[in-house]
Amino acid sequence: MVLKEFGTCIWIDILPDKFDMAKRQLVNEVHKRRCKSQRSLVVLDDMRSTEAWDTLRTTLQQLEKGSKILVTTQSGYIAEYISPMQYVHRMKLLDKPHCLALFKEVFSSNGRAGQMTTNAMEIMVETCEGVPQLIKELALNLAYMSKDKKNMEHKVSRKCRSNFLFQYYQKLPDHLKPCFLYLVHFLENQEIDLERLSHLWKVEGLLSTNEHARGERMMDVAERYLRELALKGMIELVKEEEVPTYKEFRACRTTGAIRNLCHDLSGEQQTFLKVMDLSQDDYSLSSDAEPCRLFIYLGNHPLVVAPKVAKNVRSLQIARGNKHQEPEFCWQSELLKFKEFKVLRILDFDGIDFQGQGLPAGILSLVPLKYLSFKGCILEELPSSISKLSYLQILDLRVKLVSNKTTKIPNVLWKMERLNHLYLPVRFETGNGEKLRLDTLTDLETLENFNTSVCKADDVSKFSNLQYVAAKVEGDFKDFVSITRHMKTPPTTQLYSSIDIINLDCYAEERHSVLRDLLRCKVVRALHFKGHIGRLPPYGEISKSFTQLVLNRSHLNEDSMITLQKLPSLRVLVLSDDAYMGEKMVCSASGFPQLKHLHLLNLPSLRSLEVETTAMPLLSTLNVKSCLNQRILRDCLNFRAGLRIVQS
Repeated sequence: MVLKEFGTCIWIDILPDKFDMAKRQLVNEVHKRRCKSQRSLVVLDDMRSTEAWDTLRTTLQQLEKGSKILVTTQSGYIAEYISPMQYVHRMKLLDKPHCLALFKEVFSSNGRAGQMTTNAMEIMVETCEGVPQLIKELALNLAYMSKDKKNMEHKVSRKCRSNFLFQYYQKLPDHLKPCFLYLVHFLENQEIDLERLSHLWKVEGLLSTNEHARGERMMDVAERYLRELALKGMIELVKEEEVPTYKEFRACRTTGAIRNLCHDLSGEQQTFLKVMDLSQDDYSLSSDAEPCRLFIYLGNHPLVVAPKVAKNVRSLQIARGNKHQEPEFCWQSELLKFKEFKVLRILDFDGIDFQGQGLPAGILSLVPLKYLSFKGCILEELPSSISKLSYLQILDLRVKLVSNKTTKIPNVLWKMERLNHLYLPVRFETGNGEKLRLDTLTDLETLENFNTSVCKADDVSKFSNLQYVAAKVEGDFKDFVSITRHMKTPPTTQLYSSIDIINLDCYAEERHSVLRDLLRCKVVRALHFKGHIGRLPPYGEISKSFTQLVLNRSHLNEDSMITLQKLPSLRVLVLSDDAYMGEKMVCSASGFPQLKHLHLLNLPSLRSLEVETTAMPLLSTLNVKSCLNQRILRDCLNFRAGLRIVQS
């Protein structure tokens, strides 16, 4: 069908060792089509470098008007280099019926039709996990087997898969190979947080510093590496669906055969990493084993790490073995002697209960540490001696909240001037009752859970390298003014911010004018506002960058909806507890072009909802509580395929 649209098709194999021949062939073919004034479809198969593309591009510009170019490549970076603004198509895995059909086609083409049952074929293709090339290779191998080797089918299946995936790994660019191997310690199908992964890769030295020196963020470099792996089918990426801010993807994961390949390869490179699951077996690392990285999943089995092994470990990550286990795994003080890990750069605890015992002994002697995380752990207090870890670049204190307890943070973090990324607890206090001082941390790029009730609002102005900040203001107008002022004149144009304003009414013009200033700030992507607003400024006076708005007790009038529905990037809108006082809500034909989630909660004044057919084209979730009724919702929105309506 496609070929009928063109006068001719030009297919060129871009083989590195025969590139000059491919170039001459392309020049000749293009010249012939030009002479005949023919529109052509040009296929450049297996492009392996940006230099090759740059060399051929001049010739391609001579094609007849209306010609099209299709480039295949195994590199995501090359695909985006060639066509950065166009759609890059990623080959998808085949579903079961298509896997079976492809297997039968290849198997039968060699005269072996009928020599294998459909059930046996299904078992074979299941091991290929939807990868077309692997299915073809397996079918060809089995087609040439004699009947008396039928009991070898499973062995051949596993061997074909292993060989194919190993070849795939060998073709990876050198900078991607260690990044790929690094993923082995994560559990199968586990979502690997992209932000955490980028920090780990950075400290490990796996991310190129050249791009960072040219102004590209390390997060961008990590995302580019992951896109390359995803385009090759080595990993799956999970998009940041809800509120995309400073990163495009939320997570990645490895599955099935790909993870097994990771495991096999890492097993061959014992010095690269070692994974130990103490819920499954005992482990004793003698002086013969010298891995640079240890990944420990806790359980009831014992662990012995020889001092000679510990002194060479650069990265130590410790997590509970069962992520669904409750309560968190209690730390056993005798498990590891941290003083013996003299060159440790990374220490990551995940889901560990330190309640009643504080930090494990020996951690504060790990002066070379660059990364320290207690995310998801139970930790009551951080000692003031934490400031001894003066080389820390990443400190993650997003501990798990326990009832009404508040984590105590010593007022010494200002001494840790090398910090680039600081994640504070959701709820914390300082030991001396003063506000947390952070003004000396001028290299901060990420600051999360910055609460002006316990932090100094003006400190934000000192963070000249800040790229992401999540800040909260609780009822203090002076802090509201201060945060708004800093958002109006951000230290860098790359700043993304999420601002949470709690219990602050804007009845007075003085307060409302500050709110209008905040709404104009382009660096604010998400805004949670709890308090009276009354009226919103006109559309032209509100930033087009908002992706999430959560309004509570805001008492908006009906005219405000005219403004809100025009916001071009808004994906999440929550109106709760008298946030909207109108009796009718109208969504025009072009309203809410990007909205995916709409929550209307406790809006007793709302009686009717009028939605034009083409409004909210991407809406996937509508959550309604204490307003409207089921008949109105059904009449207005039932025409949308895939819409999930939640009523409570």
